[in-house]
Amino acid sequence: MSKAIEAQGLNDIGFATAGCLGFCNSGPLLVVYPDGVWYRASTPEDVDEIVSSHLKQGKRVDRLVMVLKRS
Repeated sequence: MSKAIEAQGLNDIGFATAGCLGFCNSGPLLVVYPDGVWYRASTPEDVDEIVSSHLKQGKRVDRLVMVLKRS
């Protein structure tokens, strides 16, 4: 994540890691705040796309958006 942020020159973006965000079985997840958009980022290419599209251009990456359903 930090490499993708650095590569796009987004020095004002912060990030944190967490062990589980409450949906541990859903795979690697990424949440963009303050928008509250949850992404399933399975590959480094997914992360690059989220950073370049959502964080840099403000455009959601719909194919990676995760629909949350708590039981």
